[in-house]
Amino acid sequence: MRSSLITITLSAAALAAPSNFFSPQCVDSIAQISASATNFDLSTGAPPANATVPVNGTYGIQLHFCKPTTPIPSRSKTLQVLVHGIGLNGGYWYSGFEPEKYSYVRYMAALGFPTLTVTRLGYGNSSHPDPVGVVQAPYDVAIVSAILKAAREGNFLGATCAFSRIVYVGHSYGSIIGNGVIASQPKLIDAAVLTGYSHGEIDASKIALVPAATVDPIRFAGLPDGYLTTPNITSRAATFFSSTPNSYDPKALAFDFAHEDIAAFGEVLTSAYAVVPAPEFTGPVLAINGADDILFCKDTTCSNLKAEKTFYPKAKSFDAVVIPSTGHSLNFHYSAPKTFFSINSWLVRRGF
Repeated sequence: MRSSLITITLSAAALAAPSNFFSPQCVDSIAQISASATNFDLSTGAPPANATVPVNGTYGIQLHFCKPTTPIPSRSKTLQVLVHGIGLNGGYWYSGFEPEKYSYVRYMAALGFPTLTVTRLGYGNSSHPDPVGVVQAPYDVAIVSAILKAAREGNFLGATCAFSRIVYVGHSYGSIIGNGVIASQPKLIDAAVLTGYSHGEIDASKIALVPAATVDPIRFAGLPDGYLTTPNITSRAATFFSSTPNSYDPKALAFDFAHEDIAAFGEVLTSAYAVVPAPEFTGPVLAINGADDILFCKDTTCSNLKAEKTFYPKAKSFDAVVIPSTGHSLNFHYSAPKTFFSINSWLVRRGF
């Protein structure tokens, strides 16, 4: 298995936007997704050793499918499925703030990739079931697995064909779910891009979360206290953004905070369920973090990323990229084009 750890330094010319970097044609929908899993009994406020509670149901999941703006036949049947983390939603991937700089969807559309952005269960316009008993890591993995199966067949609004290859792109908890998918169903996707993530225990003291309805009583009206969010823009910046001066536009932070989403108490308590080895996954894996990510980097060079390859022993290749002067929410930093460029360059090297 090939492996590498790269710290990115790129010229402005190398990061120039693709020539067709305009808004793609997209279709929004609410897909009814059925799934079953075995969740944890959290009645004591902490997860027990084993999951014992069967959970099943059908829930509405918000999807955002975008066609490429540059037709590239070799990429037309390679679908990127994008999954966000906690405190965010699908808009993380198609930001309305200066999308010519910060929209991953628009960037990849210009390079020939169709994308399917998933707004996870409990977030955005998706269903909001019990945030403790239902929205947990086991059920999240099951829901996303069901979406991936439907996505490969082209069974979602806007698709006109089945897809021969699926590239999973996750961020933060979305990467945790992706890791859980390839650990439990290693043939479900063809390549994994895991951003804002590494194996290891998260220091919960670095994330300030309070009931969402107390922060924004209008937008989060009616949500039970098990739906949480960051309390203010200062705590948002401390957790999600770089501490390096001039590493992001203050307007990007303001936009991000104005559009913040929730975190379900159940998924916060059970995330370790999916932070496991994926010993049978044979596709290529890319791990990519900001150097200033306080949640998933152990030092200022995020050197722990290199050790991630041990969790994917049968992967065709493993590569790790560290983006300087960048915090946890990579897509909202000045370096976002470096992140996008790095992912596309990796996809090219791996034959996508």
